[in-house]
Amino acid sequence: MSKISTVILVICYLTSTYLFSQHSEKCAHKAFRDAAIAKNPAILEIAKQNERLIQQAINQLPTQKTNNHITIPVVFHIIYNTPEQNVADVRVTEQLDVLNADFEAANTDKSIVPTPFQALIANSEIQFCLAKTDPIGNTTTGITRTQTQVDTFNKDKTKWLFYTDSGGVNIWNPKQYLNIYVCPIEATTLGFASFPDMGQVTPAEDGVVINFWAFGKTGSTAPNNLGRTATHEVGHYLNLFHIWGDENCGNDSVADTPEQADKNNGCPTFPKPSNCPNNGPNGDLYNNYMDYTDDNCTVMFTKGQAARMNAALQIPWRNTLTTATACNMVSTEKLINPQTHLKVYPNPAHNQLFVELNTNETATFSLHDALGKVVYTNNITTNGLTTNTIDLSKLNAGIYNLTVRIGNQTNLKRVVVR
Repeated sequence: MSKISTVILVICYLTSTYLFSQHSEKCAHKAFRDAAIAKNPAILEIAKQNERLIQQAINQLPTQKTNNHITIPVVFHIIYNTPEQNVADVRVTEQLDVLNADFEAANTDKSIVPTPFQALIANSEIQFCLAKTDPIGNTTTGITRTQTQVDTFNKDKTKWLFYTDSGGVNIWNPKQYLNIYVCPIEATTLGFASFPDMGQVTPAEDGVVINFWAFGKTGSTAPNNLGRTATHEVGHYLNLFHIWGDENCGNDSVADTPEQADKNNGCPTFPKPSNCPNNGPNGDLYNNYMDYTDDNCTVMFTKGQAARMNAALQIPWRNTLTTATACNMVSTEKLINPQTHLKVYPNPAHNQLFVELNTNETATFSLHDALGKVVYTNNITTNGLTTNTIDLSKLNAGIYNLTVRIGNQTNLKRVVVR
């Protein structure tokens, strides 16, 4: 790498670190993204490729509502240091309800949108459900809870929350789940999220992060007490930029949003003009979820934004979410018959894992890491009671999922490797 390139990367990193520490930034998405690009410049090329695919998909989307909803499985990871931060289940339910109403334009407060902008209000036909099955097929509530010794995930510790070993929790397979982390974040930062291109490069950090006091409704802090922080951040997760394009009169890559000079705060009075060439006679669309206005003021996505989010769900890294099955209950129809005798031990394991089977059929073993990557696979023909050994010595510590298949029967086991 040349000295000039090195200097540029250092400047990008320092700039992103500075931005992330600014208390005025309610959403740290840009700083989070800038830091990711400084570390992995390949994100920029992936972003260009994704943008071409998104524009192609937008051109092919139907112009009329299809009533063909996409439902994305969600897991909420509650990471807390104090009891106050361990948000109750009711807030998770409230937040899920807000997401579903906002993305379907079923929120009643959209009536506050000024008349000239009413025709832009869009139903994205994207919905969300609490995951009912975890990555290894076991029943789940869609909520994990982890107490941490980290008091605040600040700019120096933010990525810790994605890793169990550093006080957070390992992400569930991001190609099958939308991972939403709820935790204490520094200062007045409400949240941040990864774009699809970021997730493609660093899948272990591909999710949405919300400050616990801006999550849900009950017990959250005004003016961020209606669950709109999550709506905003999931918008980023589905490839929406801030409405002002993160620069003076910037471009958010959406045709039907007015060009505006900067973010808006509070709740402006209509019309709120910006001195931008394409701001238009009606001024800023400050009621948009991708602005910085208060929760009781952000109430809509536009048709262009809805199209962009649906197109983002057709690009390679996000398209697996559209067919994810974790919204379904665990099926017991194909579980291995208890008479077969399946035993997995020790668990937690260190260098070796033993799988004990009693069958005369061929058994297939596959071990997956938390991101769904196959790290071990083998076919074994057994003859009665057989003990099979899996070598774990080259694996990193963490949670793995063992799938055992015999004919059309399957069993899934969670294995902790230390």
